[in-house]
Amino acid sequence: MVSRPATVLTVEPCSQFTADGMQSERVQKFAKVWQQRRGLPLPECTIRVESVAPQHVGLGSGTQLAMSVATALHCASEIPLPTASELSRSVGRGHRSCIGSHGFFEGGLLFELGRESDEAFAEIEARVELPEAWRVVQLRPRQQAGLSGHAELIAFDKLPAVPAEATNALLNEVRENILPAAWDGNFLEFSESVYRYGLLAGECFTQVQGGPFANPTLDSWVQDIRGHGVAGVGQSSWGPSLFVLQETKDAA
Repeated sequence: MVSRPATVLTVEPCSQFTADGMQSERVQKFAKVWQQRRGLPLPECTIRVESVAPQHVGLGSGTQLAMSVATALHCASEIPLPTASELSRSVGRGHRSCIGSHGFFEGGLLFELGRESDEAFAEIEARVELPEAWRVVQLRPRQQAGLSGHAELIAFDKLPAVPAEATNALLNEVRENILPAAWDGNFLEFSESVYRYGLLAGECFTQVQGGPFANPTLDSWVQDIRGHGVAGVGQSSWGPSLFVLQETKDAA
């Protein structure tokens, strides 16, 4: 998980529930889902979105906004915050991946095994606090967006099942290389392993993307970055955001 760009909300007393600021319609939508699933009236407050990560670029901004709204509603209603799974379900998140819901509560490197059924909420198998000096540079082409909503559902329907060999290779990469390198603070090994993992994971989406990356532009950028001696680079979710690992702030 990264600390920026951040989602920031403010909550103020009001005679009735209202949403203000950017993405107020989405806030209203999440609030209605929360009301239906919790079976409670909406609190008398105004939720204002002060800042939010860009939408549909692979940064998980929808989940972070939803979890933020759910947190605001619980606090304004003077209800103790539930677990990550309960908070996520209260606003209809966690249908495919639960990593963003866990990441809302704790940062660092999170390793989630995935869901075994539609009802299950995947738990975190490992969490590593990365060295404070390490940096993640984000970059993406202008005026491009990744898959979301109905288009994303169609894309998942088109994808074949991931072969067991690929799943095992991904698990081995995490357990034998990524996690040990993170625990040891070995930046070079961590970077190379993250690149290998992203490449293998991306190949599982070739039928939709046409390759391990969302489009030829991103593929070209990755090769160019690698050609300049930077090992750790990959695509975030459906893209078009790429991440580049750097060992220090000056290098970033």
